[in-house]
Amino acid sequence: MKSKIRHELFLEIWDERETNGYVTCFETGKKLKREIYRMNSACYSHILPKSKYPEYDLVKMNIEIVHPDAHGNYENNCEKAPNQCNRKKELLAMHYLGNLKD
Repeated sequence: MKSKIRHELFLEIWDERETNGYVTCFETGKKLKREIYRMNSACYSHILPKSKYPEYDLVKMNIEIVHPDAHGNYENNCEKAPNQCNRKKELLAMHYLGNLKD
């Protein structure tokens, strides 16, 4: 059930961020075409991993749209994904202050 809610949230985030059929990858700046990437769950990166921070699983501020390769780079080595790495630092600061919520 939660995965269905998560998927619906992903699509909502895409629709909010889309311009002229594209969303810009948070990590690379590459244009991601709606028809190719919108339904691909690998394009939605939980900056604070849901395994460690389940309370932020469905918080929009914790989800960035990225090219699937950029998502994989972030999960494997944060250094290879500096934008997501920096965003993680911002979100962790908000987390510790109790300010991370939609």
